[in-house]
Amino acid sequence: RDSLELASCEIQKNFAATKHNNERPNFMNIIVLSLFRGITKGEVQALFDTFGTVDHCELVVDKNTGLSKGFAFVNMPNQNEAEMAIMMLNNKRVRGNRIRVKEHTGQ
Repeated sequence: RDSLELASCEIQKNFAATKHNNERPNFMNIIVLSLFRGITKGEVQALFDTFGTVDHCELVVDKNTGLSKGFAFVNMPNQNEAEMAIMMLNNKRVRGNRIRVKEHTGQ
């Protein structure tokens, strides 16, 4: 399995557990792709904080270098805020890269 698939599976399990525990029907998982390798978790979270509450932000990093692998997962408890974030951030240029933002369905 490649690193994206493994990370996705692990994050999905964590998000699913959180969703079940909090019983939040509007909960939305978001995947952010094509991130600049030098971006930080704080920078990714700040992008989404602009649109509402972020429950969890997970920047996937290379264990050897500590740098981003170019993707992240964001969890937002309010579906309307999440949809607005997706709409406004998808194809936005962030630190020189045009990022892709969409709902993460685990597939």
